Amino acid sequence: MDERIGLATEAEIESCFRDCDAGALPPLGEPYGMKVCYDDAVATQPEIYFEAGDHKTLVHMSGADFARLMGDASHGTIARHM
Repeated sequence: MDERIGLATEAEIESCFRDCDAGALPPLGEPYGMKVCYDDAVATQPEIYFEAGDHKTLVHMSGADFARLMGDASHGTIARHM
């Protein structure tokens, strides 16, 4: 992404994601106008589960569907895999 990135503060999260429960994050940033990136290892998983902006709703999809949903988002090897 050619820029410095880091974790957001609680205040930043609350101001960006007003429609999400406190402490919960949306699984995708594009609807919020954010640049996103993901680790290639996520899209290779047969199934993916993530919170849907609250602490009660779980979204389930295949790794292939996730990769299609992410479209042209930046991706690569981000985390060290063991």
